[in-house]
Amino acid sequence: MSFNPNVVLSHAISGLIGGSIVSAVAAIVVGGIIGLIAGARSRQIKRTMTPTIIGSFFGTMLIAILPLVSEAQLWGGGYGGIILMLLASFLIPTGSITGALVGCSYGLKLAQRRDIKKILLIMLIATYSIGAVVIYVRYWLHCLKFAWYCTN
Repeated sequence: MSFNPNVVLSHAISGLIGGSIVSAVAAIVVGGIIGLIAGARSRQIKRTMTPTIIGSFFGTMLIAILPLVSEAQLWGGGYGGIILMLLASFLIPTGSITGALVGCSYGLKLAQRRDIKKILLIMLIATYSIGAVVIYVRYWLHCLKFAWYCTN
């Protein structure tokens, strides 16, 4: 099986866009709550909110959304939705809380640097590149095992 750009455009990009929306919603809710708690504890709410929300976004994207989007067996079938909901109910809170805690603890140290926009851009590009590669490779491996499933 050779490189198929249709798979990247149809599965990887659409999965990453949908995953970004879910990650953003989870990051705002969970990262906001954890940022408020950490900020109230340290009396620096304004300084802790943004790194916590950003960390929660990246944590949700890498820990929760990437396994859900890249699993080819969840794209269809009668029981795919049940498995998807079970995985999502465990992975999304785990990724969001873990990312928020990491963002809260390392975000303040990172914010002291002057090139924070470059670092965030590099993190964003790396996250989406890893996501696209993982989705494509897992789809390719699934097509090797179940050739009848892949019509492209």
